[in-house]
Amino acid sequence: MKNWMSPLSKLVTRNKVSFMAHHVYQSEALVLRGIDVREANRFVDVFTRELGLIRAAATSSRKESSKMRYSLQDYTHLDVSLVRGKEVWRITGAKERSNIYYKLKDDKKKFFLFKKVNSLLTRLLHGEEKNERLFDALLSFIEFLSENKIESESVKNIECLIVLRILYHLGYVAKKENMYETNEFKDEFLVYIKKNQKDVIQEINAALKESQL
Repeated sequence: MKNWMSPLSKLVTRNKVSFMAHHVYQSEALVLRGIDVREANRFVDVFTRELGLIRAAATSSRKESSKMRYSLQDYTHLDVSLVRGKEVWRITGAKERSNIYYKLKDDKKKFFLFKKVNSLLTRLLHGEEKNERLFDALLSFIEFLSENKIESESVKNIECLIVLRILYHLGYVAKKENMYETNEFKDEFLVYIKKNQKDVIQEINAALKESQL
């Protein structure tokens, strides 16, 4: 946790940089986690569709007058504008599409499952590497949770399926089934996971060990 936070205390106290000479990158994104710094600043990890994982500072974003005030909360699906500074990315604009917390908070098992998957992503993602297929798989998972009733006995099977897809898109498991590539949560996929859950969990654990994370 210290390594993730350490650069920010110096950066947020510096004078604002003019962004006129910098290219502005725009992307759909998900806020994986963030931390408030000093009185009004925020530092966030955003998984972007166009750029991969970006760690960025949002200066004065928590002021009441800031248009980004509510758009950079944890678990927010948004459109974000970024510029690359000398030492850190900076967020210059953010527009919320939806807040995943508010979508799932009324169903504890759904929200807990999403948090587990979000935590896994923060472990596995590193560096700025575009991965549109992984981004789309994650959005489909969130949509599935939001729109479907989830029985308690199905939670583990759903978790295994999305984790397999994450590991597959990151190159930690080889393709064995079509269900790795599609973003659908078909009953037949979940039945397969249920019948082969022991082998599936072993495959997941082996992949996570290989990742060394």
